[in-house]
Amino acid sequence: MRQRNSRNISVLLTLPLIAVMGVVSMGPAASAASPGPGDPTPGGAKGPLALVQHLIDQVTPGDDAAHALPAAPDGHVDVTAMLSQLEAALPKLHGDQRTQAQQILARPTDGSGDYLGSGVFIHLDPSATKMVQTKHFVIHYVSSGTNGATRAQVNRTASVMEHVWKTEVGHLGFHAPKSDANVSSKQNINKKVDIYLGNLGQYRIYGYCAADNYNAATSSGYCVLDNNFSAAKFGYRTSPLNSLRVTAAHEFFHDIQYSYHANLQGWPWFAEGTAVWMEDRVYNSVNDYLQYVPVSPIRRPLVPFVNTGSYARYGSFVAFKFFTSRFHDPTFVRKLWTRVGSGHTPMAAIKSVLASHKSSLPRAMRDFGVWNTLRAHTYPERLSYKPVGWWHNRTLSKSHPGTGRYSVKIKPLATAPLRLKPSSHLGKSVRVVIRVDGPARRYAPAAQIQIRKRNGSVATRYFTLAANGNGVHRYHFNPHKVSSIVLTLTNAEQGKRRTFRVNAYLK
Repeated sequence: MRQRNSRNISVLLTLPLIAVMGVVSMGPAASAASPGPGDPTPGGAKGPLALVQHLIDQVTPGDDAAHALPAAPDGHVDVTAMLSQLEAALPKLHGDQRTQAQQILARPTDGSGDYLGSGVFIHLDPSATKMVQTKHFVIHYVSSGTNGATRAQVNRTASVMEHVWKTEVGHLGFHAPKSDANVSSKQNINKKVDIYLGNLGQYRIYGYCAADNYNAATSSGYCVLDNNFSAAKFGYRTSPLNSLRVTAAHEFFHDIQYSYHANLQGWPWFAEGTAVWMEDRVYNSVNDYLQYVPVSPIRRPLVPFVNTGSYARYGSFVAFKFFTSRFHDPTFVRKLWTRVGSGHTPMAAIKSVLASHKSSLPRAMRDFGVWNTLRAHTYPERLSYKPVGWWHNRTLSKSHPGTGRYSVKIKPLATAPLRLKPSSHLGKSVRVVIRVDGPARRYAPAAQIQIRKRNGSVATRYFTLAANGNGVHRYHFNPHKVSSIVLTLTNAEQGKRRTFRVNAYLK
């Protein structure tokens, strides 16, 4: 979901967040990874999640995988994956436990009660629920009580949803959501896409979308959006209208995703990353997605874009911004989902589309690492992404002429960027020598150099590594002409962590 980091049941609920920084230096920006106004409070999350986990545990008691699933490395919890597990467990539950699970999985107007208490799943009384139909949607709402929505907000939601459909399905060419004609649900009118409005803001959540059947190959779905997006009352990050817009673009894209592949539990980085990417495609001027830059590979380069951490999965949007911009292909993401719909895994789909551009995953990851240092002529909105999360950032001078020996284990598809700056007191003829001891060539190590000039130009060069992964190169380091030299080390394979060692010194 997006809590707005929730999106999808995608609902992400947060427990206290502990940012995993590794050795990346993020400086003051690190605090941006902490729960903000768009995140639910810890107290509202524990009850519902404890109940869902308890029901799952009745079927898989003592299952390490089940217990490990909810607690992401960065402190978030992914309700999407938990609901998938709950639906898989449903046939083996009985009595009250089965009833509880069914009501948790039900649409807001289908349950006779709310076992989740103060959870994010809202309950709308079917007898009091009203409906407004548009060409493609049915908006369900009540006009009073804690979940009450004004008619103006209903009309606003209807207009925004139609614009989102026109853009994502009509203009961008993605599949229309799968029909819910076979879904037995109260008030399932005309088999259009159902949108439910409720007070999600009390839990500091924007919206979520859920599949009707996670166990099927493809599925229809429905979305729940906040009933007013009150920035003043609940601390949303932007205006009520803009919050509605980006939430609608994000959540509706999850419904589209279910028409390609219903169970996205194993690919949260792909589902959430492309949904955040979609926000910017539909509403480019809103830029609410920038809240995820601090947990992206730009600020956390040692964290791969395929990381499943609950916040990191949103930060993976930069990979899809990279693919579309680097290869000048606005249909890149659609091609990925088309291949996933035909049976590819997301990574296999990425390799396939890269091959169609006469590229490969290692070459793309090498360029991705350079782009994430935000040099000129990379991301269209790169100035909004600053600062960069450097692995190391050193100034070399007469008193400190070398870095010493740095060593780093880089995860697959991650990068360690090193920035070297010359002291202003160095002479014009000084050079810097850089030694790299990396993994053997068969493991696809990559190293690139950027020579950043004071006139704003950047020269990018390959840092050649021998078959054994070693290389030594020297570069002019005149402080009057060179502002910095950037070395990016990339583990461009999908295998294991690989060790790189670096030593840089003045000559």
